[in-house]
Amino acid sequence: MFTNWDGFCFLRFYFFIMRVLKLNKNASDKLIVHLRLLEIAAINFKYSIGLSDTILFDGLKINYPAGMIWGKHYANKKELTLTEEEEKIGQTCLQHCASYLCVLQIDRAFEELKSRGLVSEDNFFEQACKITSVIRNTFAHNPYDPTWQIKPNDKDKYFKLENIIYLDTKGLEGERVLRDHYGGPLAILRLLEYAMKLLKQVQKNVD
Repeated sequence: MFTNWDGFCFLRFYFFIMRVLKLNKNASDKLIVHLRLLEIAAINFKYSIGLSDTILFDGLKINYPAGMIWGKHYANKKELTLTEEEEKIGQTCLQHCASYLCVLQIDRAFEELKSRGLVSEDNFFEQACKITSVIRNTFAHNPYDPTWQIKPNDKDKYFKLENIIYLDTKGLEGERVLRDHYGGPLAILRLLEYAMKLLKQVQKNVD
């Protein structure tokens, strides 16, 4: 099968995003936009886990296209096909990137809430913002091999959202990021769920 990405699934995703972003008329609509983007991040996160497990445990074989075209560029099947070992790396990278994209989207939603003063900045919300910000900044510097890059005010601190996520920054500066440092990928999912719940609550107050 030859894939023309100019007219394939990218366009479906593009038009879906455009429909979401049309909701931008007032504060309530903008909250809906952030909520929808968080939902997309959740879909991507869960899809990465499901796809990886299907490939790993159910022996799903990846079918590569005979070729791919985008504008003036073309790649043939040989250029696009991975070895089995590379596919295993790709599965890990997919989950890794999905977690990072969740954090990016959560951070953007929190910034919107703070800039508009739409949420009382209690300790729970502040802890959530700090954890999200530290993880986001760390991944931004070197996403595929992140090391902790912690601002002076956040060093040697213990941040925690009960039953959601935690981060102990003591001694982490310059260390390679391990998922156990913040509670693992499901902690990111729980943080995402918290952010979505918070946006829904704030939206009710704005309407």
